[in-house]
Amino acid sequence: MRLREITESNELFLLDGSMGVYAIKLGINPKNILSANITDPEVIQSIHKGYVRAGSRGILTNTFNLTEESACQSGYTQREIIKAAVENARKALEGYDDGMVLFDMSPSGFIPDEQGDFPEAKALELYGAQAAYAREYGVDGVFIETIAQAEEMACAIRAVKENTTLPVFASMTFNAGGTSWYGSTIEDFAQVINELKPDCAGINCSIAPRETLPLLKRLSYLTDIPLCAKPNRGRPVLRGSETVYEMTPEEYASDLYEIYRLGIRILGGCCGTDEQCLKLFAQKVMG
Repeated sequence: MRLREITESNELFLLDGSMGVYAIKLGINPKNILSANITDPEVIQSIHKGYVRAGSRGILTNTFNLTEESACQSGYTQREIIKAAVENARKALEGYDDGMVLFDMSPSGFIPDEQGDFPEAKALELYGAQAAYAREYGVDGVFIETIAQAEEMACAIRAVKENTTLPVFASMTFNAGGTSWYGSTIEDFAQVINELKPDCAGINCSIAPRETLPLLKRLSYLTDIPLCAKPNRGRPVLRGSETVYEMTPEEYASDLYEIYRLGIRILGGCCGTDEQCLKLFAQKVMG
């Protein structure tokens, strides 16, 4: 399915939810989530398939936190991880012609220097290589997510556009006040997307749907680019050694539906969400 068809249809296009938390629950060591694409493909595919059963048609590859350093630590190359991750997501969507495999492009790990300048050349090199590999292995689009620096987002969008013709989703993360932990604001984000024109832009992670809603309204006043969102399942709490999200799937689905009512049709979940959260939301949309 073409992204333009999705953004113009006014129908829900459901993205997936959390990968990392889910993988850990299924026995994957947190340090091995990237390498699990190769060593435990059946586990990764089972997570993807769970979201597909729930109604998700936009499946992000298991490549969050992929950098040269994390790839090296995993014992595999970026190319090897991306190839396996794309294959796993594609297998989960077998039989669904309306699905899209989206390469998950995430923070580079690069931070501003002492003068406050972001290392653009390094980020462009990293993201450019990832985009080229993703294109080579047949993804349907690139989902740039959880970016907290407007300068980094600009580099990511540029890198994808310079190395591919793939649709680009651009999503930043903010606190409830609309500021990232690096100080970028909704207005900074709007300036980047209005200049570089990704196909879709939005907000993910950090906050729950109810807190995300006013930020999306704010963003909608600043851009005409179609919007998307993947909020967290609230804030996690630590119970003993276990991280728990106290927001119920029913509460999450209800709050995410309020974003849907705003007119945003490309929606999914981030940290803490699972297939039940999204299944209940999809059922709510369908009435």
